[in-house]
Amino acid sequence: NTRHELSWWGADGVTVVSMSQLDSFDNYDPSAVLIVDEAHAFKNADAKRTQALFGTRDKSGLVDQFARRVYMSGTPMPNRPMELYPVLSKEVPGLIDYMNVFHYGRRYCAGYRDRHGWKFDGASNVPDLKARITPFMLRILKKDVLDLPPKTEELFLVSADMSADLKAQDRDLASRFDDDEDTMMRQLARAQGKSELHVASYRRLLGMEKAVAVLPMLEGMREEQVPTLVFAYHKEVTAFLAAKLSCAYVTGEVPNAERRRRVKAFQAGEGDFLVANYVTMVGYNITRATRVVLVEFDWVPGVNDQATDRPHRIGQTEPVLVQYVTYKNSIDRKVISALLRKRKAISLI
Repeated sequence: NTRHELSWWGADGVTVVSMSQLDSFDNYDPSAVLIVDEAHAFKNADAKRTQALFGTRDKSGLVDQFARRVYMSGTPMPNRPMELYPVLSKEVPGLIDYMNVFHYGRRYCAGYRDRHGWKFDGASNVPDLKARITPFMLRILKKDVLDLPPKTEELFLVSADMSADLKAQDRDLASRFDDDEDTMMRQLARAQGKSELHVASYRRLLGMEKAVAVLPMLEGMREEQVPTLVFAYHKEVTAFLAAKLSCAYVTGEVPNAERRRRVKAFQAGEGDFLVANYVTMVGYNITRATRVVLVEFDWVPGVNDQATDRPHRIGQTEPVLVQYVTYKNSIDRKVISALLRKRKAISLI
């Protein structure tokens, strides 16, 4: 079916190129169509993968060898409008009035200047941006083409108290987190000389304490035999949960073949838990799971959505429940608020 559909575009066959091969790929066919899957991976104009695809001032990119290009992504804007700029400026610069990155950032990314320079990590004039790029972007939502059961999201509030150390760190960082600003990690890290390591150590400690606190709930789900996909961010948290739940885990340290085997075993009914981190689960269908527990969640909405969609795909016949584990009075609450604001902006594009 894939080859048949591609032949309509004029291609005789299918060549698959991984991102690691982009810079050295030289088997061009100008009559073919280039299909870029997971196009949101090329959101950073300074990244080597983006430069290999789009080229630089001194060197042409892979897209320049093809007369027709198609970009596909389930989350074209994972976090903020600036992530759209590389593909827009390359493919349809006229739709954004040939703006350079500075003018685009000022208009559509709530650009502001601090003592470190200009920052374009927000969203502004989103309806105007959507109107401009509509001729270029065809957005097809799952609800428009698939009759899937509902996916419900909720907060799971941990009743246990945070440790004194975590509470002190949380109070320190929360005092520097403006609820009305899209600050996130970089601004937290800069606040009054705090290093990024300070924020990273806080998040690791928070993840471990939440993992301990949520175990009773997970054990109760084991008794109910609820197939559950559990996500964590740090490998220490992943390892802890997998050991306590006596289940398989999937992280970046697990070879690809073994990852596929573990996912296949879970799908076949081996155990009721599969613990994973976010990056390694992209692309997998895990429709046996009917619950997703985010013990640690990412600060980028698209990353969380990609994870919680693993069971919410073709083949799912049951409603899917997603639970974000959080302490009631921790900085998590402000992060959740920021995620919701970002998701609203994303939904408008």
